[in-house]
Amino acid sequence: MTRVSRGEWQTDRAFFATIMSLCALASARVRDGALYSGRWNVKMLSEPASEVFFAAAESALPKDTAAAEELDYLRACAFLTLAALQNSQVTKMHYYLGYYGMLIKCRMLHDEKYWSSPLTVIQKEERRRLVCCSTSYFASLHID
Repeated sequence: MTRVSRGEWQTDRAFFATIMSLCALASARVRDGALYSGRWNVKMLSEPASEVFFAAAESALPKDTAAAEELDYLRACAFLTLAALQNSQVTKMHYYLGYYGMLIKCRMLHDEKYWSSPLTVIQKEERRRLVCCSTSYFASLHID
């Protein structure tokens, strides 16, 4: 929340991709009635549509995946995968799941010894949580 309140999404393209992809997922969930409380104004939360946020996130991702160095691009791919699934866009879901896995594998994020240092305890835990589930998923596919 601190990064959002400081407006970092305005100058950090990777963070912008993360925020837009998260908004795409949240908007789709609102549209589909997946709110935990009835106190929210669904009509107000329905605009702009999920697809608008999704397109903004997609446009912020580098065309050259080698340029996707920041961890926020990995987050964006994770959220785009979930948003595509929520929107019943199976082809896009597979695309972003593959993009996500490729970023992990190419940057050796599945092995902590290759992580940049020094990292704070929080930064390490963020990386572990982003990579943990995908590592077991891709291992089950036997992707090298």
